[in-house]
Amino acid sequence: MEDNRRGFASAEMLVVLLLIGILAGVGLPWYAATKENVRVARMVDDLRNLAVSEEAYFADHATYYRGVLPSTALAFQPSAGVTLTIDSAAVTGWSATASTMGTSQHCVVFYGDAAPSVPAAAETQAACTR
Repeated sequence: MEDNRRGFASAEMLVVLLLIGILAGVGLPWYAATKENVRVARMVDDLRNLAVSEEAYFADHATYYRGVLPSTALAFQPSAGVTLTIDSAAVTGWSATASTMGTSQHCVVFYGDAAPSVPAAAETQAACTR
């Protein structure tokens, strides 16, 4: 007697769908955490690049740049989606904050005598909220 069965039984399909659901349940939170880490890394990188640009500006003008970003006066362009704000700037130092859409975190950095914003604790070290 020949068995002409074709396809999958309902129980087999249910097991496959259950396995796909378990994999999705494990993978989606990991993916969301990875996206968050990428956003934070982009903000930190932009703050580091801003620090280099601020030092170049200081070498040319004997003061730190204190205007809005992006600007033609400062040779620096933030990454797409990252908003940088120079909180304070003077001859003796500067501080800046970075934020981006898709996360509630923000990152800050300060240099010299500028008042550090929370969570910055060490000069020139970008720090982010968690």
